[in-house]
Amino acid sequence: MAGSSEVGGNNATFEITLGLTKQGCDQHDVVVQRVFEALRTFAAHPVPSYITEENDYLRLVRYKYQSRIDPFDLTVSEEEKKILSISALTFDIY
Repeated sequence: MAGSSEVGGNNATFEITLGLTKQGCDQHDVVVQRVFEALRTFAAHPVPSYITEENDYLRLVRYKYQSRIDPFDLTVSEEEKKILSISALTFDIY
């Protein structure tokens, strides 16, 4: 799996996560080689701008239309969490 994480306002990290079988672990050098071959292929054939533009648009739409929580419900929910965490810590001494 590949993805990115935002680090600050203008920076991001690119991440690759691999789940390997025992055979993959035994041949990890081949796996790493294949990953870098794939990265070279991506570098030789950049992602078309319409794909990144579509991604940016979808992120904007998700942000604009994210679900909203009523402030009263949010406050009650947070207070309930506090009460439950406090009650979980109390116990009777006999």
